[in-house]
Amino acid sequence: VESDLNKDPKIKIIGTANSYDSVIEKAALLLPDVILLDLRMPGHDKDDLKNYIAAIKSKSNSKVIVFSNEVGWARIHRCLDVGASAYIEKAISIGRLAEFIHRIHENDEILIYTAEKLPIIQFSKRQKEILHFIANGKENDEIALHLEIDVKTVQSYVNEIKSKFAESFGIHPIRPRTLLLLASKLG
Repeated sequence: VESDLNKDPKIKIIGTANSYDSVIEKAALLLPDVILLDLRMPGHDKDDLKNYIAAIKSKSNSKVIVFSNEVGWARIHRCLDVGASAYIEKAISIGRLAEFIHRIHENDEILIYTAEKLPIIQFSKRQKEILHFIANGKENDEIALHLEIDVKTVQSYVNEIKSKFAESFGIHPIRPRTLLLLASKLG
């Protein structure tokens, strides 16, 4: 990974760590813009991921990219839900890692890159329309204004969409950040 990233003149690797505690210490000392975080480093209890990401962000204000071989929509959702900016599957991304780092750093994107298949979800015409607006970052009141419907009606459609996502992806509850990301993937 290091040798591949060193080929990009815009990326400078300022440190590496071999444990979660070391990541936190180095983040505070080096203040990186982006941190690649492996889920399988020593000193990590999966239940503490939220605390580790919170500690990293409080010490350095870095964007955290979870870079892992572990897959599954529930795991991906959990990583994003606790504050990661991206979830990138190692096995399929090595040639594009620099591109993803740039997108997250420069465009403030939330990103998932995985071989996990997206489930096929049947949406009504109106749900698809609202999903498209969500994917474009529109708030419920903006959607209501554009579609000339009540904001409570929009919220009802959004809840239906969330319910379909939750059922299809096995993620409960669907948080706003995850809804935006899934909407952008499917919308």
